[in-house]
Amino acid sequence: MTLSHSFSSIKMYENCPKRYYHQRVTKEVKDTGSDATIYGERVHEALEHRLDKQVALPAESEAYEPLCKSIEDMGGTLQVEQKLTLNENLTPTTWWEKDAWLRSILDVQFCLMIRLSLWIGRLVNVDPTFHS
Repeated sequence: MTLSHSFSSIKMYENCPKRYYHQRVTKEVKDTGSDATIYGERVHEALEHRLDKQVALPAESEAYEPLCKSIEDMGGTLQVEQKLTLNENLTPTTWWEKDAWLRSILDVQFCLMIRLSLWIGRLVNVDPTFHS
């Protein structure tokens, strides 16, 4: 069996290896999500549509409008929900390739004129102690 990794799967393993095993390896357990998870997914989707298609934020997410404006004001080319997949050799590959070892979705990516990219992870998944 070949396993691929993502930020969320690595965090799940760090938090509880047994849960990781039953949910990601044997697939005996399916996570239905808590109320907080479901809310976070709704907000994430609203922010995605706001930044990608300029759809107005729903009432429950209006507090994030200043964040959206500041992201837009950064300039450059804004890309939303970009998939990044690497194999074990850290060579780019496609999302569903059998050699996919790390899959990540870049929620927001900026391509600036100086060819510098800045990635912003989901607000709920940002680890302030992580340095790339």
